[in-house]
Amino acid sequence: MDGNFTNVTSWCGEEADDMSNRTLFEVTVYSLPFVRIGIPIIILLVSVVGLVGNILVIYVIIKLWRMNILFLNLATADLLFLIFCVPIQVLMYATKNEYVLPSWTCKLFYYLTYVTMGVSIYSLVCICVIRYIAVSKPLGSRSILHPKTNAAIVSGIIWMFTGIINIPLILYSGVRWGPCIINTEYNWQYAVYIVLVVGFDFFIPFAVVATLSMLIIWKVQKGQTKRMALSLRKASPHIQASSKRATQHVVVMVIVITAVFALCNLPNHILLLLLATDAVDISCAPQALKVFVVLLQVLGISNCSINPFLYNFASSEFRKEFVKALSLRRHKH
Repeated sequence: MDGNFTNVTSWCGEEADDMSNRTLFEVTVYSLPFVRIGIPIIILLVSVVGLVGNILVIYVIIKLWRMNILFLNLATADLLFLIFCVPIQVLMYATKNEYVLPSWTCKLFYYLTYVTMGVSIYSLVCICVIRYIAVSKPLGSRSILHPKTNAAIVSGIIWMFTGIINIPLILYSGVRWGPCIINTEYNWQYAVYIVLVVGFDFFIPFAVVATLSMLIIWKVQKGQTKRMALSLRKASPHIQASSKRATQHVVVMVIVITAVFALCNLPNHILLLLLATDAVDISCAPQALKVFVVLLQVLGISNCSINPFLYNFASSEFRKEFVKALSLRRHKH
């Protein structure tokens, strides 16, 4: 096979034995003009927002140290992704993935991309577990959930777990024919890759998050009904209104965080699964469809920039300090 990846049309309708459907799509889509120019600009703009937002989040969490450290985990993972992985992704788009990266950089790019994503979603799993325990047994959960040591241990386990399970990505990624791609010699290796990035790094923890989110909503609504019927029966209208607002606040936060995460990441992983199983072939699809697929990838990247603003649902105190930190930054400039 010719190693010149700019000749996209030569692959349409032909067998590409040495390249997977996903790899063939990645190689062909880089040749589109909008992908080379427009996409890098969009990603850089989104990344600037994410960098500022996550730095402010980390600052606020450290200042309000009594807040859940798992939010620090989320912000750190997002910041690491934006600092290291996004610039490489921009370089790939801008150069049609023809710039030959050092092999170790390519491997580290794939590894950190999925490690940081794994840390983010498993931290979200733990946050949902904590919130479920909190709404189920609010008094009994305090001794378990509040100590900083416990949260730090959980955070460390999350990083260790995602770091270990994604080690195969270091082995399977590399520079082949020039571009930085997933390079597996056998079908079972590619199957391991798909199970890792689609299963363990997304669908399995996402299913847990979605299930816990529904249980939290159900528990909160159920608990609210009981409290309104018992504890708040003799309470003043003001207290009843405050309790109702607090309940709605928790429900809205869970729905928003879960929905935004799904919106940003679910389409990409469904597409990856379809490409990996050869259920669809978009390597020779119309340019408009290819651009749309790339925009879905940008949407996934933008999740790191949206998250800092979602954390403001965590508490009014966090929201107050975040806005204050953002205002101070504006005054400095």
